Formats: sequence, C-alpha cells, structure tokens
Amino acid sequence: MLEHLAARVLAPGEWLTESEVTGRIAQVSDDPVRLRRDLVEAGLLGRRADGSTYWRERQTVHDDEPGALPRPDDVWWP
Repeated sequence: MLEHLAARVLAPGEWLTESEVTGRIAQVSDDPVRLRRDLVEAGLLGRRADGSTYWRERQTVHDDEPGALPRPDDVWWP
C-alpha cells in the first residue's frame, strides 16, 4: 500500500518541501503526517535532516500505473 501511495504523491526525481508532501498526502488521508513518516520509515521517501526537503528514494512497481505521477522533465537537485 505504501508503494502505491508513494507513486501517487511524489514522482521519482521530484523534490518537495515538507508542507507540499503533507498537502499531497492530505488529499488521500485523514492523517497525512503519520503517512509521511511511514513513507520515510519504509525507505520510499528520503528527507534532509532538518525536514525541509523530501524526495523519492526508489522506484516502485506502481510507477507505471494510471494515476502515478510522471517523472519531471527537469530534475532539480537541491
């Protein structure tokens, strides 16, 4: 389930702030903070030590499914 969620919240190569990630998860969950933490603990999302930036750690089998976010054309590395 977490891999499925990761594919719909953050595309591989995309970087977001904590509030942006939480906002996307809030569209599908009543507890977005808990799910954000679960995604990090599962190794699906990485985060800077200060929590300011999040990214996808790895691809999943769900990345090619309908509804998954596409990889951005211009990958930004903070």
